[in-house]
Parts: sequence; C-alpha cells; structure tokens
Amino acid sequence: MGMGIMKDGSKYLGVPTSWGKSKQETLGYIRDRIMAKLQGWKQMIMNPTGKEVLIKDVAQAIPTFPMSCFKFLKMLCQKISSDICRFWWGEKEKGSKIHWIRWKELNEPKECGGLGFRDLQAFNIALLAKQFGRMVQEPNSLWAKVLKASYFPNSSPWEARSGASPSWIWSSLLEGGELLKKGSHWRVGNGGSINVWEDKWLNVRDGFISPPPLVPSNGMPPLKVSDLFQEGVREWDEDKIEALFSREVGSAIQMMPISWTGREDAQVWGLTSSGLYSVKSGYHLAFQLTQRKNRGQDSLATDLCSLLWKKIWHLKVPPRLKHFLWRIIRNAIATIENLFARKCARSPICGLCGAEIESIEHVLFRCEWTAEVWANSGFMFPSPVNRVVSIKRWMVSLIEDWGDRFSEKREIAQRAILSKGMTGLFPAQTECERTPQRLGIPWGVFGSSLFARDVPARIMGK
Repeated sequence: MGMGIMKDGSKYLGVPTSWGKSKQETLGYIRDRIMAKLQGWKQMIMNPTGKEVLIKDVAQAIPTFPMSCFKFLKMLCQKISSDICRFWWGEKEKGSKIHWIRWKELNEPKECGGLGFRDLQAFNIALLAKQFGRMVQEPNSLWAKVLKASYFPNSSPWEARSGASPSWIWSSLLEGGELLKKGSHWRVGNGGSINVWEDKWLNVRDGFISPPPLVPSNGMPPLKVSDLFQEGVREWDEDKIEALFSREVGSAIQMMPISWTGREDAQVWGLTSSGLYSVKSGYHLAFQLTQRKNRGQDSLATDLCSLLWKKIWHLKVPPRLKHFLWRIIRNAIATIENLFARKCARSPICGLCGAEIESIEHVLFRCEWTAEVWANSGFMFPSPVNRVVSIKRWMVSLIEDWGDRFSEKREIAQRAILSKGMTGLFPAQTECERTPQRLGIPWGVFGSSLFARDVPARIMGK
C-alpha cells in the first residue's frame, strides 16, 4: 500500500505514535514545550498586554491538537495552568510573586471581570466534542467505521456506550459526546430516531426538553416521536398525546410543526445561529458547567459586567492602562492593607500620611498628597474624590455620568489623563516589601516638545 514503517518513539503531527501505560508520561512533552516557551519569555521585559497575547496565542495553543484526540488528566491541566499563572504574575529568584487573583477567576471572560485565559479542561472537552461531531457527520470515513465496528455496531453514536475495556481515544470521545448532548436538541423530521422520554426535542419557554409524562415512564416500552403521529397521516394524534402528557405539555407538542416531506430527524447545536457546532460555543458551555459551583462569589462579576467591564475594555486608551484599571477594580494592587492581609507588612496604616489604612481608595484619592494631585490636575469629577468609599461603585457612577460621551474625542483625552494619573499615583507593585516615598510635585514647571523622525529614526526637527 506504499505505507512507511513507523519506528518506536516516532511522532505524527507532534503526537507520539506509541506510548506506555502512564498517560502522564505520554503527554509530559507538552508541558515541557510550554515550559521552554515560558522560560524564554521570562528573560524579556514585557507589560501585561504582551504577556496576555503570548499566553493566549502561543502557550495555551500548544496542546490544541493532542487535546482534540485525548482527554488530558486533570493533574496535567492543573500543572500547566500553574506554570502559566506563575509567568503571568511574575517570578523572582527565591520564589513566585504574589498571586493577587486566583487562576480560576482569570479564566472568566473579560466581560465578567476576568482576563479570558482558557480553562484547559473545558477547552479539552470542547475540542473532543468537535471530533465526536465529525464522527456523526462522516459515518463513511475510515476512522468512524473502525470505531463503529468496535464499540457500537448495532446503534448510533448517540446511543454508544464505553464498553468493557474502552481505549483512551474512545473514552475521550464519549466525554465530548456528553457535551454535545447537553448543548444540542433534536429537530423533528419523520420522528423515527427520537426517543420521547430521553431526547431533548420539545421546545418550551426555557429551551428544549424531554417532555415529562403524566405517570412515571419507568417500565414503559420505548416510544418514538413518530408513534405520536396519526396512522397514515402526518398529524399529531391528540388522543394519544392527552393520555400521555399534561395539558400544558400536550399543547406545546401539538403546536410543533411536522415535516411534510418526511425528512430525517437531525441533531441541532442550540448555541449558534447556524445550528452547527463550534469550539468557541462549546468551550463557553463547558466552562459554564465547570464554573457553576463558583457562581455568586462576587456580585460585581454578574450585576455590573454589562456596564463596567465592557466600558473599561473598550476605552480608547493604551492597553496597559486598561489592565491597570482592571487591577484596581479587582483589588489586585499591593496596597499596605493588602500586604498586611498577606502578612507582608507590620501595619496597614498608610506610610505617607499615617492617617488611615492604606486601601486602594485611600492611596488613589483620599491621601493628602494624592488629593493635591487631583486638585491641581484640572480634571472635573462628578463627585469629590476625597469622598470615594468604593472604587468599584465610583467607577460605575463615573461611567454613568459620562454616558454616551465615551465616544467623543474630547472625552478620550480626559480618560487618558484619568488613567495616566492613577498609574502615576500608584506603581505596579507585586513584591512583599515596599518602601513608602513622598513624591515632589513641581506645579510651576510645565513643558512640551515635538519630535519628527524619518524611517531610520533620525531626528529631522525639533
């Protein structure tokens, strides 16, 4: 057949063609590749925006192909995420710097207060779901025929089970199939493939469901949707429906249109307008399912996400300033109060004024020398800054006051001044030790200059 002989230890598309009993050792090379990338980047000086791009587009993209074939061990995903997390927050010679926010919270979308870093376990399941969908859509492909002959010779992929001794690939595909089932529903055609009690096919207010019977369905013979049709006529059998379902469910069933052409029943992905599965929509569903237990921890992530986070990430200012605003709202700044809570400071009192606890609100607005900065900045706030109690609520009120003026050029300059002022007032500090220093403000000294350069960066005029 002209096929080459593969040697032990060889790889195909970066994946080993043979492996031993240890899955951890088999996929260990992926973590090694990611670590090699991270070690190289650590030698470079990068701002948070650069780190974010490298993490999303390079580090978290390395395991994409093997994740499409195998379900990764939970421990391996955690180790890779831990390596990336340490790179994000920074490292020093004797250990890591402070991780101000948990990695699971950084996995949240930007619209919910996170940074949108991938949850590798959810991403893994989303990729496997795509492969399971390919097996359903391409039943005549060689690999689909091999799996069917081995695991479900007399049933459809949707009814397949793991079997007595499933392979790693097959058990992984079944995990993806479970995700597809949760996000899919049946589009009724001839009704011959849809199980009335087990499949989601009835469209109600809250989505597609399996209709509940009037009496428990345990012990009932399998019932297909086609059994609810009148004999010889493509119409619903009202008497049979009334005998099996409640009045509300029966009305919903009879309102469903029936295909006059007798087309085949089809599985439709309910999270895209086209009805076709996408890894992006599958990942969002898998992530929601894995994070559902952690919901409700921070009301800001839900109540204000549509107002606050979208406005911040769409500000027309340099990306590093957006990251700084994100950090102060998430309380991810090395104030004395935060350092004291982590046992990195002896006292939470501000080292500059000594008047009160150095919280984010204090160091940015209420401290005596900070208030002097804002007083002389010429920036007009809707309310006095020395009365700011919560930085989160203050940012919301500021956005509400500006309203639609966020798109005006004049306001862009003011927002830049605001963000730059905050950045200058408080350094991006992540160490456990911080020496308070009073800054001098020479208000009588101002200046500006303009430089013109050609392509080789020679100064042409000043």
